[in-house]
Amino acid sequence: IPDRCFARVVDAMSRWKLYGKRRRVNFRDLSVQHLGAVYEQLLEREFEEHPQAGIQVRLSPRARKSGGSYYTPESLVRLILDHAVGGLIGEKIAAFDDAVQRGASAEELRELDPGEAILNLKICDPAMGSGHFLVSLVDYVADHALEAVVHAEATAPGHASPLAEKIAEMRQVIIQRNHKDGFLVDRGRLDDRLLARRMALKRVAYGVDKNELAAELAKLSLWLHTFTVGAPLSFLDHHLRAGDSLFGERLRPALEKARERGGQLFSDGVLDEVRKAAGLMAQVENLADSDIGQVKDSARNYRRFAESGRAARNFLSLMHAEKWTAAAESIDRKRQDAEAREKAMTAFFSGALGKPENILPTWKRIRKRHDSAAAMRGIVAEAAALQERENFLHWDIAFPGVWSLQNGNIPTGGFDAVIGNPPWERMKMQRVEWFAERRRDIAAAETAAKSRKMIDALSKSDPALAKLYEDAARNAAIAREAACHCGDYPLLSGGDTNLYSLFVERALNLVRPGGMVGLLTPSGIYADQTASQFFSQMLRDRRIAALFDFENRAGAPKNKNARKFRGEAEEAEEVPENGDDGRFFPAVDTRFKFCAFIAGGKERQFAKAECAFCLHSVDETLDENIRIDITPELCKLVNPNTQTAPVFCAPRDAEIITDIYRRIPVMREHNKPANWPVRQLRMLDMTGDSDLFRTGAEWSRDGYYSVKGNTYNLGERRALPLYAGKMIFHFNSRAASVVKN
Repeated sequence: IPDRCFARVVDAMSRWKLYGKRRRVNFRDLSVQHLGAVYEQLLEREFEEHPQAGIQVRLSPRARKSGGSYYTPESLVRLILDHAVGGLIGEKIAAFDDAVQRGASAEELRELDPGEAILNLKICDPAMGSGHFLVSLVDYVADHALEAVVHAEATAPGHASPLAEKIAEMRQVIIQRNHKDGFLVDRGRLDDRLLARRMALKRVAYGVDKNELAAELAKLSLWLHTFTVGAPLSFLDHHLRAGDSLFGERLRPALEKARERGGQLFSDGVLDEVRKAAGLMAQVENLADSDIGQVKDSARNYRRFAESGRAARNFLSLMHAEKWTAAAESIDRKRQDAEAREKAMTAFFSGALGKPENILPTWKRIRKRHDSAAAMRGIVAEAAALQERENFLHWDIAFPGVWSLQNGNIPTGGFDAVIGNPPWERMKMQRVEWFAERRRDIAAAETAAKSRKMIDALSKSDPALAKLYEDAARNAAIAREAACHCGDYPLLSGGDTNLYSLFVERALNLVRPGGMVGLLTPSGIYADQTASQFFSQMLRDRRIAALFDFENRAGAPKNKNARKFRGEAEEAEEVPENGDDGRFFPAVDTRFKFCAFIAGGKERQFAKAECAFCLHSVDETLDENIRIDITPELCKLVNPNTQTAPVFCAPRDAEIITDIYRRIPVMREHNKPANWPVRQLRMLDMTGDSDLFRTGAEWSRDGYYSVKGNTYNLGERRALPLYAGKMIFHFNSRAASVVKN
């Protein structure tokens, strides 16, 4: 294990005391579960530079939430794999069986061998964290590939699986190499499953995370999980990358924009460079890393790949930086000279400032006498600074083997599947959470108006902290503005943008037309108004395969609501084996709802979307009696204004509600005359109108006196009590019991 990975984990655990004396970790038994816990706790520490004390490690319990990093239970990981990857594996086996039925030749059967085809899948987790999904993916794919080998040889007697041959060859190489070095390796410890895992690790699994520590821990998790006696650790840098999955430029729109500015020759050069990089990446992927020589060859080819694609990466960073510059200008409300910038970019692509591929690495090579030289130097320097700070990931260049340029100059293809549990966090700056570990008095302010006044006062009392907050708020606003207007997220970047929604749209763009997407997301993906256009479009296109909605609650009997409605006796509550207290995510509120969102690429259609709501166990997804078919017609009937999915805990609930809606119209349907003489409006907003809200003690200080009913008077002026919706739950006819949380 490289020193940089192992040492960082050991150092962090020892110095920051992540585990007490009774919970010390034996590193020989270190597994992905331990690393997931380590990663989460490392994220709860932040580095901060103090003027006098230097670099300090500060406890930040909310930092993990802001990064959306929560360890995903294995049951949910398996659910995603079964529905997003299992179908693809079944198709590979079915294609082989069909070929056998029609009497295909031995050569064709060899090309369609299901074991080899399964290990040729390309599956990505764009927010991999410590690598839990990828570890489970490696096992899942390896096991099914070996089962497919047995199935193929039984279905077609005499068929020799190329995968079985490669596994035997890998085993022989490892044994011979160790024998040459004077070591004896027990053949029994090199079983097929372990060697198939190594192949799946090198060929199938792709992962990205913005946090560099996460990328290192993911490699460590996979190395430990696939450790093979007598064999070196596999080379993983080509498939596990540190970078921002959400921000980066795609090749096609960037080249089109460059050609519009006169950069045809430069664009052709970029395409040639990408083709060369794809060839070098293929050389890395084809090596089995059976001995140290192959690992070195993988590293050498990867370095050549990185060097060959440098100009293309710089070009895409430059094009993407333009969008961030526009976003910054919009936030700052200061427009730079757009005409001068456009003129400089045109001169750059046409070659008037020198060869573009030479200018990109450093602005110093720009021809100084040209009118646009100064503007171009600023543009290139700004792009380099943004790339360094944000670490944009340009997917077409990062993983060129996933896309093909064989049929013209437009990249085609994509991942066979995109899986994972992306961050669940709003992009908007969260003032309370940011100050919670820095200035608790500001975070604990009773109203937003008070906290804003305290923040404004920081410019005099603590200018360094005020500057940190200002920069963090500005960067968050620029990122959100860039997401809204970069063109990559036309459907899910509106409203109070959440990172998970951007990952959903990104995943659907990264997957090939016939691929699959399986993500764990908050229930807002089907219920929020900002996602209504996206969800209704996916339903109309029949691209949603399944939607399983869970409540993060503990000890709930299976389908409790449905049984209660049918009058069945309630079973004794059992605490599911999720978190320590039965919740899927112990660090997340019990009232939180999330779902497994399974959808297909542009060319996939499903006869119906398998949906189930109010679930408390993954086992409940197997119960066909509680599944509900959500159609565009049903959404339009029950939610005609938003067309989001209605939530029914049982099919009988759906029957009753839909029957009511067919007979009785809704209160108000947009773009139609009102059915009821009612006007809806928001009277008071807890945030926007917070300056109007005061406590009884504050009224008393201003001379008001308390009267009956929690009202305060001062002469003819009256201060009335304010009741929020959460304070009148007892008027809900369904509030039949009091439950202590």
